[in-house]
Amino acid sequence: MFHLVQFFQRAPSQRPLVVCFSLVSFALIVTILLSLLLGAGSVGISESWQVLLGQGSDEAAFIVSELRCSRTLVALVVGMALGVAGALMQAVARNPLAEPGLLGVSAGASFAVAMALLMGASAATLSAGVAQIGALVAVFLSWLPLVCKVNLKTLCAWSWRVPHSVHCLPHSPLFC
Repeated sequence: MFHLVQFFQRAPSQRPLVVCFSLVSFALIVTILLSLLLGAGSVGISESWQVLLGQGSDEAAFIVSELRCSRTLVALVVGMALGVAGALMQAVARNPLAEPGLLGVSAGASFAVAMALLMGASAATLSAGVAQIGALVAVFLSWLPLVCKVNLKTLCAWSWRVPHSVHCLPHSPLFC
């Protein structure tokens, strides 16, 4: 146990890569097994385990193989997609702490949903597409100055007066 504590106290660059991948792979396998063994329905852990071993009733086999397995696969794919999206955002922004709020993704999606509700859409008829369009528009508007080679002070001067206390962020083509 003491060695495990020492392992995590080291800097990430000093940890052996094989050990990190082994720990993450073990955690992933345990999570997948738990997802297949536990879930809604009348199938318990022991019945789910029997189905995974090739035995069990038809009802339990249906629940485990069709419902829980598909849920697990979707969770894996969505998790990988979110990981790639986060890594891309951090690479594009050149910021290891970048998150969707940095480019206005969350605010744009929320604004689009709020505007759709104000225009008369009900919560029952509202789809995720409205939020996605709002997020895309927000990202487009946040990257517009970069594409058009316009700095922040010029962009702000178009819409309101910029106080002289506006500071430029270093090493960013978007600002100044």
